[in-house]
Amino acid sequence: MPYLVYGTVTSSGGSNSGEAEIDITTSLGTMQWTANSNGIYVADLADVGYSDGETVTISTKDKFNNEISTDTLTLSGGFSNLDISLSVRTKPQGTTGYTVKSMLQSIGNCPISSDNPLPTTDFSALVPESYDYISLSYTGSNLTGVVYKEGGSSGKTVATLTLTYDGSDNLLTVTRS
Repeated sequence: MPYLVYGTVTSSGGSNSGEAEIDITTSLGTMQWTANSNGIYVADLADVGYSDGETVTISTKDKFNNEISTDTLTLSGGFSNLDISLSVRTKPQGTTGYTVKSMLQSIGNCPISSDNPLPTTDFSALVPESYDYISLSYTGSNLTGVVYKEGGSSGKTVATLTLTYDGSDNLLTVTRS
């Protein structure tokens, strides 16, 4: 007999959590669903099996695995509405054979999500001009110069990078000219 569980998954920031992963565990098994892009889900427990009156566990995580929720629901009748509110994960999740040393959970007091992604730097802006030739120069085993040219090895120089190192051969600076 069908038993529908439906609702909306909301992030800790209050927005709908699209593509959240939902596991519903009954006494007979576990089924997995994914909320749609608006955070809406509908699950039929007849697909996994259940007993009327039993309490099931609903474990939910956002698509980045930064926010989670664990809820319980006692089955009665033919359907239940469960709106799920995620919370920022407070403990790192270990991976088999690998110890997590740290975990980014938020940037600017907002959880990392599609609305607040981890910032990255585009280093192509270091040499934004078009080039088709690169010449490298070394001092010992350290790269100390990079020349970018347009028009091959005898073409026009469009950018030069100068790299400096400390006494332990650690890169200190990269200067564009």
